Amino acid sequence: MVKNVYLYRHAQAEHNATSNWGIPDPTLTPLGRAQSSDIFAAFKEQFSGATSPQPLLVCSPLRRTVETMLLGFPEWVKPVFMPELQEINDLPCDTGSSASRLSELFPELDFTSLPSDWNTKRGPWAPEEQALQARARVVRRWLREQPGENAVVVSHGDFLRYYLASGADEEPQAHWDNAEGRLYVFESHEEGDEKAWLVRIEEKTAKVPDPQDGSRTSAEMRE
Repeated sequence: MVKNVYLYRHAQAEHNATSNWGIPDPTLTPLGRAQSSDIFAAFKEQFSGATSPQPLLVCSPLRRTVETMLLGFPEWVKPVFMPELQEINDLPCDTGSSASRLSELFPELDFTSLPSDWNTKRGPWAPEEQALQARARVVRRWLREQPGENAVVVSHGDFLRYYLASGADEEPQAHWDNAEGRLYVFESHEEGDEKAWLVRIEEKTAKVPDPQDGSRTSAEMRE
């Protein structure tokens, strides 16, 4: 069973830098690509015991998270794409591309496991509280049952803060910088624990500074 979960927010993307939430499935900025390229060195420095054997690598299928993963962990193989990790809003910037389009953009990766409706923002993918809580629960429970000790997850600021890592008190986590990674463990490995809450165990983080402070999410802009 996985014990340690390293949660990463994607590096700076176009909508972060411009606060333009109307950009469809935006790509990383030049700064975001530089941030991503520095992720692995920061990961090894802060979490030195987690690189061997290779952790399970899990990623949201939006372009910015895929690009962050490829640049941040370039030698790691066979990532798992979980549509449950997509961002919480139904804005164009938080709506993913089709599996066929992703395969054109990243021909070296396999997106065939994605359901055809994963980017519709309807049903289980809707920006509604019950659906969002259910998505986070699915991810946590799935992660907990995987073999190996370590998992690296690349996702989005709002989904991480408000849902995946919020904990049993359901309080939002502190702002997550672009390209920042945090270490969590499961509160319980008991079979009857259906919510599989995560608990942060280290205050130190692995992150690359963002000199432009272009990292606020759409939900944070409304706070």
